[in-house]
Amino acid sequence: YKTPREVCTEKGHYDIIDLTQIPADYVPRTNYVPAEDLLTFKQRNKGLEGGELWIDQYKLAFRAMLSQAGERTLTSAIIPQRVSHIHTVKSIVIDSHSDLLSIAAVSNAITTDFYIKCTGKGGLYDNSLINNIPAAFPKLYEQLLVNRAALLYCLSAQYVTLWKDSYSVINISAQFSKSDPRLKDLSTLTKEWTWDTPLRNAYERRWALVEIDVIVAMALGLELEELILIYNVQFPVLQQNEDDTWYDQQGNIVFTCSKGLSGVGLDRKEWERVQSMQPEDSIDCSKLENLACTEPGKIVHRITKSELYMGQERTYVAPFEKCDRVADYRLVWAYFSGVFGA
Repeated sequence: YKTPREVCTEKGHYDIIDLTQIPADYVPRTNYVPAEDLLTFKQRNKGLEGGELWIDQYKLAFRAMLSQAGERTLTSAIIPQRVSHIHTVKSIVIDSHSDLLSIAAVSNAITTDFYIKCTGKGGLYDNSLINNIPAAFPKLYEQLLVNRAALLYCLSAQYVTLWKDSYSVINISAQFSKSDPRLKDLSTLTKEWTWDTPLRNAYERRWALVEIDVIVAMALGLELEELILIYNVQFPVLQQNEDDTWYDQQGNIVFTCSKGLSGVGLDRKEWERVQSMQPEDSIDCSKLENLACTEPGKIVHRITKSELYMGQERTYVAPFEKCDRVADYRLVWAYFSGVFGA
């Protein structure tokens, strides 16, 4: 979700990628390239039965270091074909693309993160932790997990094959658990991947992750109150960020205290000026250099803290609201209790 700056010499020299702005063929920069010709590099990394080359596969990748004190401990992503990585990342290849998406979804669930936290380990030193991630659920759970994961991960043209190969498993009739104009209508999905296929705004991506938390918890046989207890006791940084992350009516983050999203939205001074803005309000932003109110209920922010988007403008639509994860868990649990019960 970040890309290194052109000159990347410090740990903070990375910019958040705006998924609503990237083109379909977007590829982030890398600080690491093979130190030999590509053909030799490609042939050297085999390691798969059947003769397939490792480099040609989609891989579920994990950050090797585990942040016990951070917002989340286990950090994972699906990296595209013909992408490699260095030793600080651990990755696995899974034969079935739909299984890959399902396990990727489970690896992002708060219950899986809870298990990793409870080990107290500081890194993925061997395969034991990854091997213990649940990998098989009944069909209806599986379909919903593949559906949400495909919408979260298939963000660019590099994931077209992953989308098409998994489409037969994706339950396209499975709508989100609530109606909101910021959430995609899933009935419009087709086998042909387009830029509009995945979830791009921050609000709908968060909502898909909340639903994954609930689906995995139900599949594991947990009760709702156990899921809430796990969240309340083991994830204080996530709670803090949830309590001070605000979304506009287009699903974009207008302000967040999350250190992992530095540079996203307004800074604190700008936010305090517009936080209470309503659709009919016009606010005087003349004393704020990078903020303007061009029409009632809307503010325009000029980006200055991102090399990637320097000088570009973003429009935020009032009113602005934050989310309550516990309340959302209850709503989603009630919805899927009906789905799985039926």
